[in-house]
Amino acid sequence: MLHSKFNVYVDHDCKEVNVYLNSEFGMTIHTFKFNSVDDGADDTKFYLEHSEHLNETLNLIAQSLQSTSPKLLKYLISEVEFTSTWSV
Repeated sequence: MLHSKFNVYVDHDCKEVNVYLNSEFGMTIHTFKFNSVDDGADDTKFYLEHSEHLNETLNLIAQSLQSTSPKLLKYLISEVEFTSTWSV
């Protein structure tokens, strides 16, 4: 994954993940809604909410980053989990 081509911003108040992608088309911003499930064992699971074009958008972003959609999805979820420890 080419980390120099994108930035991720997680907004826990709005439950959004914003991907700022620097591609051959210029800077683009992709916004994904996320949600969480508390499994009761002090462990919260996060996931991206499904939208009409979620898979297509993830595939296009991953292709720009020379990665795969599952790796990108895993990275975005890990960013949400990491930032959730800092948000109070």
